[in-house]
Amino acid sequence: MEMNSLLVCFIESNLTSLNDHQVQLLSSLLESHSDVVLYPWLAGKAPLPSEMLNNEMMIMLLRYVNPHHPSLKMNEIP
Repeated sequence: MEMNSLLVCFIESNLTSLNDHQVQLLSSLLESHSDVVLYPWLAGKAPLPSEMLNNEMMIMLLRYVNPHHPSLKMNEIP
């Protein structure tokens, strides 16, 4: 799936349930990381930097893409 399509589907599926803080986190995440950086992280093809595991929206994206994503398992994120 193309990265833009994936992000659009994620946003359409979740936007109404996000609070203002989550919207800001998502916006910051997308503004500060290009598709070229995000795709390998989400696809599990590149290690996710540990600081990204503190980003609630990155965790939501990982779960959306793959609930069994290696980064979620390795770090035992509930």
